[in-house]
Amino acid sequence: MYHLPDVTHYLINQLNHSELPDSHAPPTQERLSSYTPEIVNRTTAHLFDVAGVVAAAHILLLRHQDALSRVSQAAAPSSSLGWNGHGLFLSAFIFAAVEQTHNPHVLNNLEFWCSFSEFTAEEVVEMKNQLYAELHGKVWMFAEIMESENKPPARKMLAVWRQNSEAEEDEGVEEAGEMSRGRDTLRPSRPKVAHFFSGLFRLRVR
Repeated sequence: MYHLPDVTHYLINQLNHSELPDSHAPPTQERLSSYTPEIVNRTTAHLFDVAGVVAAAHILLLRHQDALSRVSQAAAPSSSLGWNGHGLFLSAFIFAAVEQTHNPHVLNNLEFWCSFSEFTAEEVVEMKNQLYAELHGKVWMFAEIMESENKPPARKMLAVWRQNSEAEEDEGVEEAGEMSRGRDTLRPSRPKVAHFFSGLFRLRVR
C-alpha cells in the first residue's frame, strides 16, 4: 500500500530496527509491519494524498540515515541514538502528514496521535524534537519541493494549476479551511499539487 512495505523494509533491513516493539513499549503495541499500516490507515481520511505523505516520510528516513552516517563512519544503527523503529516512523510520518492535511486542527493535536500510536504526548514531542534536530529542521518536504520545483517546466505546470483553481472558484468550489481567510489565487489547488508531489517523491525514493 502506497510503497509502505518498502518503508517498513527500509526500517528493518537498512536502519536495523527490530520488527518487535522495544522492551519499554506497551504490551499492546504491534509488530512494526502491522504498526506502520495502522498509523497510515488512521490518518488517511485527513490527508490530501496518502502516497505522497508516505513517500515524504520515506525521504525523511533516508535523511535520518545520512545524519547517522555523518555521526559515525560505520553508519551505526539508529537504535544506538535512542530510536526504535515504531517511534522513528511515527515521527517522520507526522511531519509529512501535517503538511498535507485538510484537517490541521486534528493532525496538530497530540491527543489524536496518542490515541492509536501507543506513545504518550511527552514521547511524541520528544521524538519529533529529536528528529527535527537531527535533520537540522529540514523536515518540511512539500515546502522544499514547491520551492525547488518552481521553475521550468514545473513553473508552467503551476501556471496551469492556477488557471484551474480560478475556474474552480468561479464554480463556487472552495477548499476546507480557506473560506475564512480568503483564497490566494496565485497558488495552485493543493490536491493537484499533492498528486504532483507524490510522483516526484516516488522518483526520489527509487
